[in-house]
Amino acid sequence: ADAGDALAAGVELCALLQQLREAAELTYDQLAETSTLSRGTVGNYLTKPGHQRRHRELELLLVALGATKDERARAFDLLRRTKPGRPGADATG
Repeated sequence: ADAGDALAAGVELCALLQQLREAAELTYDQLAETSTLSRGTVGNYLTKPGHQRRHRELELLLVALGATKDERARAFDLLRRTKPGRPGADATG
């Protein structure tokens, strides 16, 4: 994946998380409390497409948001696509 693909996946992941938050009717503060993540981390995940995300943190957010199995699968696929430099990418530098 190149940087453009990674950013596009990040934008899509932010949109998915925002939709889930609106459906759950949770404020950022409530989501932070429920997920045990900081308010800043929650904000980064939901609003910054280029933010460096971790699988465990995303898992905590998805559980707190009540995501379905399909929504979780989509979120983790998008997370995988946000990580440039997967095998086959140019790893020099």
